[in-house]
Amino acid sequence: MAKAEARRAGGDSKTVSVQVAGREYRLKTGGDETLALEAARMVNQEIERAAGAKGGGDSFVLAALNLAGEIVRLRQEALETEEESRAKLQDILARIDRVL
Repeated sequence: MAKAEARRAGGDSKTVSVQVAGREYRLKTGGDETLALEAARMVNQEIERAAGAKGGGDSFVLAALNLAGEIVRLRQEALETEEESRAKLQDILARIDRVL
């Protein structure tokens, strides 16, 4: 489970302590420790899911692969959304040009 312990590390960055798989890690953040805590929560959740599905020491690798797969999927969706938005914007601009 992720636990919060935020400390100033200079400038706007903070050091946040999180627990992942029972071990404590100290992370520097850009000032918003909630992102680090959410990331730790997601990693813990994926490790538990992978351990339940497979068992053994491979759960960390499986969790990393699951999270990486989700990142790849979300990046692809973002790219597709960006391309659709550009196409719609070009269509709107072309319509405006025709009216003017």
